[in-house]
Amino acid sequence: FQPPTLVPSAMAAAQRSFTISGTSSVSMKPPETSASEMMPIDFCASFEPWENAMSAADMICRRLAVRLTAAGLYEWQKAKMSFITRKPTSIAVTGDSTSDSTIFMMPQPLSAAAPAETPKAAPAVEAAPAAAFTDEPLTNIRKVIARQMTLSLSSMAQLTHNTSFDCGELQAMRRLFKEQGAVLGMDKITLNDMMLFAVSRVLARPEHRALNANLIDGATMRYFTHVQLGCAVDTPRGLMVPTIRDADTKSLLEISREAKALAAACQSGTIDPDLLKGGSFTVSNLGSLGIESFTPVINPPQTGILGVNTITTRVREVNGQIVPYSAMTLSLTYDHRALDGAPASRFLKDLAAALEHFTLTLAAG
Repeated sequence: FQPPTLVPSAMAAAQRSFTISGTSSVSMKPPETSASEMMPIDFCASFEPWENAMSAADMICRRLAVRLTAAGLYEWQKAKMSFITRKPTSIAVTGDSTSDSTIFMMPQPLSAAAPAETPKAAPAVEAAPAAAFTDEPLTNIRKVIARQMTLSLSSMAQLTHNTSFDCGELQAMRRLFKEQGAVLGMDKITLNDMMLFAVSRVLARPEHRALNANLIDGATMRYFTHVQLGCAVDTPRGLMVPTIRDADTKSLLEISREAKALAAACQSGTIDPDLLKGGSFTVSNLGSLGIESFTPVINPPQTGILGVNTITTRVREVNGQIVPYSAMTLSLTYDHRALDGAPASRFLKDLAAALEHFTLTLAAG
């Protein structure tokens, strides 16, 4: 048997059909091909027995795909093929149905009466699953934070007290600064600035000196003459705590401007390293993030840290009436080795009073 040769005239139809055993056919659509590229195509395949037409079709397709690729006849995209059911066309068989047989088929143009079905799209290849995790080394600043926090929690007897106060007067003062303080340059003063001012004044009182101190090596208390007030700043690189030097000697406006300048330097990465140490007490404000209570961690060797929380609406009884008011919660973490619960609580009480009556605190300087 000599396999047929396809010539340009035989390739005129865009799609050809080949029928096997009168039940199934192979449908293929070759690309545009010039006469010089036409070469014989072997459509022969051997199989036994003859009764399984689908097995025969599958075998011929595999043979055809291999021969086409090996001979480089056409760049078929992955040798796409599909099986379709069609009325029998011409077929030639050598041998008989009980012995090893050889089958070949002559290409027949598809008739208009029996259009070929649209081949089904090949199943999409599943994309490789994304990695479940990635490992990244800690940045240098993250390593410093980790070391300091581990030292703090492993070497101190830390305890947190919480209290709240009526911040209505504080809010009213903030509105006053915003609406009428531009002439004095005070329109940018924030609630946090007023918090820092009040803390510096209460810490400077002799009775609260244990919180304006450092505990050195667990054996020596270093009491500061003035308040070296640290203010926690969130930056893209991590937490930083610059220090407002001698905060108790500075006005509200001075504290406000210095706090903003220090925060900006931290954000830009230009902060003087000397301003990140030497603090005697720290304030960490999470109120803008809606936090109602948290346990701040002391920055060693300091003996305390104040957590400032968000403003919430509460109710209380006034002359037999239930009246709503704005309340802010303060969370004080202190080192129980340096001071006991009673003096820590008295500091919180005095601070809440100074904030609740901020006008008097500001007037006292």
